[in-house]
Amino acid sequence: MPYAFVNLYIHTVFSTKNRELLITHMLKRQIYGMMVKELGKMDCKIIAINGMPDHVHLLFKLKAAQNLAKIIKQVKGASSRQIDELGIIENFEWQVDYGAFSVSKSLVEKTKLYIDNQERHHSNMGFDEEYKRLLSLNGF
Repeated sequence: MPYAFVNLYIHTVFSTKNRELLITHMLKRQIYGMMVKELGKMDCKIIAINGMPDHVHLLFKLKAAQNLAKIIKQVKGASSRQIDELGIIENFEWQVDYGAFSVSKSLVEKTKLYIDNQERHHSNMGFDEEYKRLLSLNGF
């Protein structure tokens, strides 16, 4: 009987449109909850979620038959619609682009800690610098 043995961990990061500082400390749990729920609907195991007022980091497990671009589009689209419908933030939008990076099983815990400690990382590094660093570390 054939089997597909797939163990894919994805670290993705995306920002609010124009990198506006919209995700306040009071709203982040609600917004992150929307994303976790959406990922759950698509059968993605969420490992970490955190960010800053202008961006979000997600670490999740991707299954073999899943399409990463569709998952990101769904998470961003559904959360944006819900934010608008609930009147949480007026005319909320995510930036169209995003970064998505594969994470080795051996680095999942380190990546989770990195995501969990976003506030500390951003005490001396802005989003642009962080994003350029992530791109560079991943060969872009």
